[in-house]
Amino acid sequence: MSASMKAKDVERGSRRIARSAAVFECCSDFVRDQIRNGAGFNGTCTIITFNDKARQWTWFSSMHGLVKEINKVKAKCRAEFGTKYLKGLNAALSMYHSMQNHADAQSVVFLSDGRPGDLDLNNRKEEELLTTMDQLQEAVLPGKLQFHSIGFGNNDFVWLRKMAACVSGKFHNQQARGGGFSFTQMSSTFRSISSELTAMRSSACASTTSVHKSMAHTSSTSAPSSKASSTLLSYNRSDAFMQQLTCSVSPYSAEQKQWLCAGRGITSHVSTSPFAEGSCRKAFRVSICPDDVPNEVAETLKGLKPEEDECGFLLLVGKERRFPSVTLALQFQSANFRSLLFAKTQLSAFKTALRSAPRLPLCYSDANDATFLDCLLLSSEEGPCRFFSVERYLKGPYTKYNNNQGYVHPTYKSGGFKGGEEETEHDIAQAFSHFTWANSNGQSLVCDIQGAGLTWTDPQVNSLGSDNCGQCNLGGKGIQSFFASHVCNGLCRALKISGKWPS
Repeated sequence: MSASMKAKDVERGSRRIARSAAVFECCSDFVRDQIRNGAGFNGTCTIITFNDKARQWTWFSSMHGLVKEINKVKAKCRAEFGTKYLKGLNAALSMYHSMQNHADAQSVVFLSDGRPGDLDLNNRKEEELLTTMDQLQEAVLPGKLQFHSIGFGNNDFVWLRKMAACVSGKFHNQQARGGGFSFTQMSSTFRSISSELTAMRSSACASTTSVHKSMAHTSSTSAPSSKASSTLLSYNRSDAFMQQLTCSVSPYSAEQKQWLCAGRGITSHVSTSPFAEGSCRKAFRVSICPDDVPNEVAETLKGLKPEEDECGFLLLVGKERRFPSVTLALQFQSANFRSLLFAKTQLSAFKTALRSAPRLPLCYSDANDATFLDCLLLSSEEGPCRFFSVERYLKGPYTKYNNNQGYVHPTYKSGGFKGGEEETEHDIAQAFSHFTWANSNGQSLVCDIQGAGLTWTDPQVNSLGSDNCGQCNLGGKGIQSFFASHVCNGLCRALKISGKWPS
């Protein structure tokens, strides 16, 4: 545990206790609750604490008698130094790899009271963190892992949010009020986690339960990584080695919040190597012959409005998650589609606001032409399971106008365009991002605006209140980063959002 865990700022009745004492007491209550709800002698728990180093205190210990073990850990464990998330995660991963038999319900509780000391903006350690989370998910039985991250303090805990989103887990935030933290609130969070584990165990008719608790406590600073800026290269199907895949094609239903299969057994040709890469995804050339698929599938594909090559093949781009994990790849694509749907809703509201804006400068009339590309899910049915977000190929110069951690195109930022169409397109993109924050009452901001002209693709949502926007959702930190580099332009002023910024 880090030194900050010694702070006595947790309100427990009429007195204040140390953060570490509150955590250990909640852990003990968690164990008692599990015993009351049937974990018994079959339920086991492993406790790992870490700061600069990780230490495993118990090894699949029975729930009965575990409260005494927690008290021993409390007496021996010192709150000192900083904390490295990867140390704790790798210790948990090693423990999972040592398991002889997998339990039917498993829960990881990861608690931190600050920022990690071993993760930094655009640092290669971020990739290692996400890969470790993938491996953690793959080390247990499919669908049997619950991951809960708990942020203990007044910051947006970007890394804990990203970790939870990576494995479809949950992030819980314990906010300080009146100079202290509420033990009641913390205890309620642990009870909620215990209830979810009990429900999972009951639904699986499990005879054993493994509860793995990892507690991380940090005080050093870091910043989250973001989706990297990249320029798509020229698309030429003939200059790449193509492999043939048999796939299914599925649009995403916003109403039903699931994929609806439009057709199976579709022959697709996918390049063996990506032609562009970001920090989260790789872009591949994809081509499909519409004459070789059922009419309804052909119509679905043509709804993307793709161009055709000289042989009549539809020219598409397929974007795949960089890190290998079948379960997480589909979750990742689902989160991206949800972000796209939210961005489209905001763009529609943006255009409505433009039509009612008084004295809109004539140069911004093209803003009504802004659009986001439609996408479909292409999933392989043979061989290694792969999932691609498929959209039409964009011709023309490809520009990244901003990203999810404050990037602004350097020429625009320096005023180098000096008017004209290019500057107007940048104005529209920046004003749209600003508008989404104002229109959502400061809860969300659509960013990572990129594409050819006013045809945009691959948006990201930085959101305060939702973990449904995927692992690249940087929350409040991402929103603050946008406004740190944003300069309101004529379109912001026409929409009357100029000067409306986060406090």
